[in-house]
Amino acid sequence: MRRWMAIDVGQTTVRVRTSWTSEVITAPGFHDPAADPVAAAFGAVRPILAAFAGSMIDDVPVVLAIGHTGLPEPAEGLDAVAKLILAELPVVSEVRLFPDAVTAHAGALSGRAGVVVAAGTGTVCLGVDSAGRAARVDGVGHLVGDAGSAYDLGRAGLRQAVWHQERREAASALYEAARRHLLDDLDLGDDLGASLRRLCWLPDRVKLVAAFARPVIDSAQAGDQVAARLVGQAAADLAATVRACAALIEPAAEDRRIACVGGMFASDALAQPFRAALDLADWRVVPADGTVLDGTVLLAGDSPGLHASLGHFRKGS
Repeated sequence: MRRWMAIDVGQTTVRVRTSWTSEVITAPGFHDPAADPVAAAFGAVRPILAAFAGSMIDDVPVVLAIGHTGLPEPAEGLDAVAKLILAELPVVSEVRLFPDAVTAHAGALSGRAGVVVAAGTGTVCLGVDSAGRAARVDGVGHLVGDAGSAYDLGRAGLRQAVWHQERREAASALYEAARRHLLDDLDLGDDLGASLRRLCWLPDRVKLVAAFARPVIDSAQAGDQVAARLVGQAAADLAATVRACAALIEPAAEDRRIACVGGMFASDALAQPFRAALDLADWRVVPADGTVLDGTVLLAGDSPGLHASLGHFRKGS
């Protein structure tokens, strides 16, 4: 009997599925790595391993596949994480580590070639052709990348709210939305500027800023022109990311498919202008077959297929 465990480590949530339970388990997501990225990456999955240790049968090996948003680089760091996992759970026969862009791609296209853009808290786009050659665009983190992500849009919305308070911008519904988000929902004080300064020191600041993307989209759908402009810019940025990725690979005509995953595409307020801005006549946008966790499950299977060269594999003793 072959057993597997699939873990999707995102910035907001960790999700787990196994071959011996039907339930999807969730846990808090991965924060920015500390001074030791290996310890941080391992620390994100260690509580999950401990929670499932009691349900594993000692003489039945488990293949563990992990899609992780915070894997260390280069390969030595990946191998160090894999060794820590094997030491923690000797019943694991093999560890397969993949960047979350790879698991998103595998899940959205069921292991087939094409381009997948994932826009949630962050943004990354991965293209893979039928020979397994890959190209990645963005996914470099919130400091300089993640264009069109929830963090990017949330930050833009908060900036507009501050500029309104400073009389640099015209009135917008985003000002009151930001006050509700920071002062009421997060209870960060009674002043917008002071609450934003406090936000900068919180360990989960990326997630909290990204959460403001939803009020920005809601304001755009309600007719606020400032919010609509910000959502339109996010859509244009995501379209540019996909175009850049598509230009870096040369798939066969039948493999020129694009799938979109992540919470940013859940609203037509962004999805429709994204499609309009895409401008790739010889490509087709297809519905995503599955989630990032579905992709991790697929890559825990007998063969990772096109994605085999995009992961790090370490067998147990």
